[in-house]
Amino acid sequence: METIERAFQKWRERTAYHEAGHAVVGYCHSRSTLRALHLSTTGQPDSYTRVDAPDEDQIAIAFGGIFAESRFTGRELTIYDAPGDCTALAEYLAKAPWVDVESKRQCARTIVSTRWALVEALARELLAEGDLTGAQARQILADVEVEP
Repeated sequence: METIERAFQKWRERTAYHEAGHAVVGYCHSRSTLRALHLSTTGQPDSYTRVDAPDEDQIAIAFGGIFAESRFTGRELTIYDAPGDCTALAEYLAKAPWVDVESKRQCARTIVSTRWALVEALARELLAEGDLTGAQARQILADVEVEP
């Protein structure tokens, strides 16, 4: 039987990868600025990634978390498995109804799959630190990109 501590650790790992997915998709959009990441220490749904970006880019960013979490867990998840992201997606679509959602979804899927090393590096650091400023996250991502 799984202990409460182990279940909480698994949740934190899943959540760290989820938030890292948002951040990496945001980082890969040239019009976006990564501001902060926070991983809950209580198990409450208060983890977040802050990215300043136009609404049409926020749509791709919203999908990034679920694709990273899906890859990490090996389970195919949908945006409906992340209620906060689903709500944010609806808000962005209300502001930018002309956006082709499927192309943004595919963009996020492609970024997460081709830049997986970035997701892993950021998730590991988020697990270790709990909070990252945008500058810290951007430096971690830049360091990974230049590794041989």
